[in-house]
Amino acid sequence: MTEPQLKPSTPELLVNFRQALAARQFDQAERIGEIVSVREPGNEDVIAFLVSRSVARNELERALRFANIAVQSRPDSARLQFYLGTALAAARDFEAALEAFWQARKHDPAMMVAALWQADQELALGRDEAALRSQLQALTLAERSGQLTGNAGEAA
Repeated sequence: MTEPQLKPSTPELLVNFRQALAARQFDQAERIGEIVSVREPGNEDVIAFLVSRSVARNELERALRFANIAVQSRPDSARLQFYLGTALAAARDFEAALEAFWQARKHDPAMMVAALWQADQELALGRDEAALRSQLQALTLAERSGQLTGNAGEAA
């Protein structure tokens, strides 16, 4: 079956997915997201939701399945590598998670959150010095992006 024959179309499903999320209809968003993930396995927004929801339910095999298929479809996506890392970390596969976060940073060197998660994996593996280096890299990224300047500590 070709895309035009599919009802509703993938763009329509994505609109429905976003509407369900906005309305906090998470079960509906999940059902729609599963359909989209088959048609577009590398859709970063859908995969983020499906992986996060699966991890929150402790359905780690499901989270890993979504993340692995997504990364296979778009291995150059920093975000998809990051989501794979979060699923692996939840499954306590710290070495593989560390590699996924390293891949995320390789594809997007400015991805500060990946540096922080990388540090967590290094700590879990007992690599304190490497964890400190990753934390310092995250702080450097935050400083360069302007996130450490301004009125962050002042009351509104």
